[in-house]
Amino acid sequence: MPARIATSGLRATLLWLFLMAASLFVLAGSLDVPAFWRYLAIMATVSAVSLWLADPDLFGERKRPAGKPLSLTYWLIGTRARYRLAPSLR
Repeated sequence: MPARIATSGLRATLLWLFLMAASLFVLAGSLDVPAFWRYLAIMATVSAVSLWLADPDLFGERKRPAGKPLSLTYWLIGTRARYRLAPSLR
């Protein structure tokens, strides 16, 4: 098991958890929703375990496949292909 955790993966995970929590509680209009707290606790636990078990070099490779930065073009092509191949999502 890896002894170190990728800091970029940790930052991204913390940001994702914060954005999830903010969107859930802002839309609910209250912090008093126990189901949201349970959901966030489960997500945080799963994220922590996966960060601890995953190889930090894997995060680097996923961030920069083949040594090149992942560009917006990949996202645009992927999104277009998804909606072209799955017309029911339109």
